[in-house]
Amino acid sequence: MNFRYDIGILRAIAVIAVVFFHFQIPYFQGGFIGVDIFFVISGYLMTSNILKGFHHNNFSFRTFYSKRAQRIVPALLFMLVGIAIASAFTLLPKDIKTINEYAISSLFFVSNISYYLKSGYFDNASQSNFLLHTWSLSVEWQFYMIYPLLLYPFRKRLIEHRYQSIILFSFLILFSFLGMLYFNENDNSLAFYMFPTRAWEMLLGGLVYFLQKEIKINTLSRGMICSICYLVLCYCIYAYQEKDMTWPSCYTLIPVFATACIILVRWEYNLFQSSIAQFIGKISYPWYLWHWPIFVFTYYFALTGHGVTLILILSSLTLAILSYYLIESNRRLASLKFVAISASISLFICVGISYASTHIQESETQYFSHYNENYRKKFLNKQFRRGTCHIDVEHTFEQFNKKGCLFIHPNKKNILLLGDSHAGALAYSFKTQLQASNINFLQATVSTTYPLLETKGPKNSVKVIDYIYKTFLPKNAMHIDKVYITGFWGSGQYDYPTLKKKMESLIAYLKKHKLEYTIIGQTPAYTMTYGDILALEKKLNSKLEQKYILKQANDYNNALKKDFAGNDYLNVADYPFIKYQNRECYMYDDDHLSIFGADQLVRYIISKTY
Repeated sequence: MNFRYDIGILRAIAVIAVVFFHFQIPYFQGGFIGVDIFFVISGYLMTSNILKGFHHNNFSFRTFYSKRAQRIVPALLFMLVGIAIASAFTLLPKDIKTINEYAISSLFFVSNISYYLKSGYFDNASQSNFLLHTWSLSVEWQFYMIYPLLLYPFRKRLIEHRYQSIILFSFLILFSFLGMLYFNENDNSLAFYMFPTRAWEMLLGGLVYFLQKEIKINTLSRGMICSICYLVLCYCIYAYQEKDMTWPSCYTLIPVFATACIILVRWEYNLFQSSIAQFIGKISYPWYLWHWPIFVFTYYFALTGHGVTLILILSSLTLAILSYYLIESNRRLASLKFVAISASISLFICVGISYASTHIQESETQYFSHYNENYRKKFLNKQFRRGTCHIDVEHTFEQFNKKGCLFIHPNKKNILLLGDSHAGALAYSFKTQLQASNINFLQATVSTTYPLLETKGPKNSVKVIDYIYKTFLPKNAMHIDKVYITGFWGSGQYDYPTLKKKMESLIAYLKKHKLEYTIIGQTPAYTMTYGDILALEKKLNSKLEQKYILKQANDYNNALKKDFAGNDYLNVADYPFIKYQNRECYMYDDDHLSIFGADQLVRYIISKTY
């Protein structure tokens, strides 16, 4: 294949989009589409590679797999070992163990499966997972493993019957795409992480290989189509926002199709030959490898500011360039023997560091750093009443127990708690304290969805909120003595002007139905789990809590308490929590109160408002 500058440009666009998105640089909020661009490119190149082998009757599975390993593994090992060693000297023991476990799953290219099995709303580890980005490498490697095996039995037809090949690929693309749509509705984490629901993107790149000889386009049309498609990619990078959509979804078609069209049309602008742009394309793989772990280190130690962003870009670029010249371009490191030996040594290092981290003597640092995971196992279902009165992303609307959770007692006062997981965290405390006063407690709480009119979020969560506002409260308002409403107001799910308008609409609705209500304000929020903050304070012998306070949550709370007051918005941010007592933390993660913390807050809320 002649060198294609357009593919180099696409790689550059993809890696810049992903890196700047993760570094939270303005105007790149849709940069996550960069991974999808990479998938299409991989599908096209691998199809070209395999089909040319079939055509010349010299395709070798051993050669194909060894070349993929020699291309991907050395740079990956360099990154994994570097992160494993750095973590051993800087991180908490449980995080060292986690990193090395993930390093092993990344080394065997099953990290996407590992992350899926541990994913979910109540697992907040994604932002602090140093190797989260390796999920896409695992998906690509699984594609490399399966793809030639899938094509090989049809090799003669693929060469001799191009139209049948187009039909076959179209069918496979449709099958994978429909599977993605199904799981996007029913298990979004599976749709995101798993190879079968991502295969359509790579297969579309493969379809381009067959279409490129069938489609004849004049020079002017090529230029116009290419220009439009590049503009589409830029628009998606600028306009898409992960908080407004699930991914992958129908929206993924747009950047994926635009990328496929660019490769299909093959229009080479002179600008594409820019040495800087092509160099970024060349180092796109090592830059992708290094940028995320470096970002997570700054997140882990709460380093912020424009200067930090510049350091992130420069340091990740430097490591990418070193990796490219010392590892990827070094032919002595590209032998299959070296790859196998290096992988074995890396595996030994990761296992050794992981083992050592688990045999550190028990201490307060150890206890605090494991507080979150231990708490979840022991108390989370009890605290939230998950799967019945609290609908998480893994639950359906039908699982919401309307009769039990919204039972109206004819001879008692009835109080309803409504909201997202921040309301759910208060559920057990409200239930026990109200029942002690012979008051009936009702609960309707969900995940990642504000308790607002015409809200947005996961489908089943939205259904619960809509049911309360459109059906339950209009029918039962006269029987409800009080409604407590709260959410993670500072999450940024809406910009503040929009949130303010929606809050005003909600208050108007509550007054229209003559409901007594209190909107509970933003509770404290951090950028790291509170137990980890305490553990780091113990390890470093330094006060760190203020560094980890989530500024966005504070800003939203300050604006809300200014614009609303009294029952319209009960400010609780300054409540003097007892934050730690008898080995209990007032928060179990970075922004959800534990039962210990919720008990304190609910006593205060009831005393102030009821």
